[in-house]
Amino acid sequence: MPNIMEIQDVSKIYGPLKALQNITLDIPPGQWLAVLGPSGSGKTTLMNIMGCLDTPSLGEVNLDGVKLSGLSPSGLTALRREAIGLIFQQFHLISYLTALENVMVAQYYHSMVDEAEALEALARVGLAERARHLPRQLSGGEQQRVCIARALINHPKLILADEPTGNLDEANEGLVMEILHGLHNAGATIVTVTHAPEVARHAERVIVLEHGKLVTDEYQAHPSHRPAGDNGRAEGLGGAAAGGPGGGFGTGGPVAEVDGADGFGAEGPGADGAAAVSSGALDTAEEGGSPEAGA
Repeated sequence: MPNIMEIQDVSKIYGPLKALQNITLDIPPGQWLAVLGPSGSGKTTLMNIMGCLDTPSLGEVNLDGVKLSGLSPSGLTALRREAIGLIFQQFHLISYLTALENVMVAQYYHSMVDEAEALEALARVGLAERARHLPRQLSGGEQQRVCIARALINHPKLILADEPTGNLDEANEGLVMEILHGLHNAGATIVTVTHAPEVARHAERVIVLEHGKLVTDEYQAHPSHRPAGDNGRAEGLGGAAAGGPGGGFGTGGPVAEVDGADGFGAEGPGADGAAAVSSGALDTAEEGGSPEAGA
């Protein structure tokens, strides 16, 4: 089966700064890859290139058989909308829309809205009872789960998660990782960008970046995870989100709620700034701007 993504000898150069240097990487379908590195290592720059949010200075990137260098900016946006689900550390929810409406925005720019499917998506991440709440009425963990539901609603070929637990406490971090494990078990292709080894160890493959260079590429014999079905919470989160037919994320039970445990209060990060929804629909910020290239 062809690779979902092929990165060949990619560099990103900003004047005298080489943010990425000669990166070569293939990602087959169904793989969970973690990109690990400290601040300034180039991991976010790599994620932005993978997510069609930026282009390389040198080298080639192919996504689902499409060569990115041959696409216009509007073509990159269209491909991102069709093929990629983005999960951001800062959530980037639209402050004046409910959780349900934030998910439906991604549907709107992809094809057509389906409220029942959007409600099902929120139920799969344990937010059925919070669907009509605004971002400021949700905890940080709940906002991140809305972001996950939004990223998966259009059944992307590739899920890119940038520090998905970076703003969460331990309880909500575990909940988000359970969701990702359920998706991976159902066949989803996932790339997690993180500075935290304890997050990277959940993936089956880990690459390490230092100063823009790929220094380690290793497969883990025993990735850290909870088996699907543990406490009835991880199973069935894949389904259509992993490329299968039908709506929602599969047929398993919803994820249990963990409310208000992350200490961000009612406003929470991302309550006031809307940016680049995971379908690629919104590429400008209401107040905060789109994700930055670099770190």
